[in-house]
Amino acid sequence: MLMRDVSDGIRPRGAFTESDERVLLAAIARLHAHYWDGRNSLDRLPLAPVRGATAALADPIAFAAGRAEPAADWVPRCVEDFMPLKLLLPKFLEMLDPGDADFFIQLASERSWHRGLDDATPTLNHGDLRRANIAVSGKTVTLFDWEFASRAPAACDLQHHWFLHFWAYPPGDGHPPEARAPLRDFYLAELESVLGRPIDREEFERTWDLGSLRVMSMLGFILGDAPNPSAPEARHRAKAAIALARAILDA
Repeated sequence: MLMRDVSDGIRPRGAFTESDERVLLAAIARLHAHYWDGRNSLDRLPLAPVRGATAALADPIAFAAGRAEPAADWVPRCVEDFMPLKLLLPKFLEMLDPGDADFFIQLASERSWHRGLDDATPTLNHGDLRRANIAVSGKTVTLFDWEFASRAPAACDLQHHWFLHFWAYPPGDGHPPEARAPLRDFYLAELESVLGRPIDREEFERTWDLGSLRVMSMLGFILGDAPNPSAPEARHRAKAAIALARAILDA
């Protein structure tokens, strides 16, 4: 049970600064390094495997879109009870061209691409690094809501955060998601500093791309939460996200 009041450290939407990002990424690098490649009893933690954590949202998307039978009894209940999915998935699909909508549903339902994440170097993932789950006070970071914690490659945690903070709810600085590369480089430098050795950068690059597919298959529908989903800017962002996923699969 959390006994300290850290609510002052939770930033309102649009107030999460680049300085906050660097404090967060340094903390996440320390967390990932502590459990890197199964060290410090990662196997003893009650964690879902990365594939199971992906299915928790990707399977309901496929079912809600009418493209798949429920993979388990809990899937219809999730679709009925999880209001963001119920409200935003139709809006998101309407933002897309029919071919892109079909591609998105296929990404969620046919996940052969996931094998590269299953076999990669694991660590502890928080699993839901969104603004409301993060409190930053000075150099101290507190993370809430560990219900999606999993044993997964580090890039999955980062891509979840990237999608929510730079795609779905971007800061008002006008920079596109691809301009955030210096923050990723900062995280990698911090991670290798704490580990005391270089990581396999080729594996990280692979899991970075696959992590992008993963979060798109789980949370792509949140792009429908734009103030005006029919606005050209919102449609362009959705189309760009689909184009990126296509490019990764085609590479």
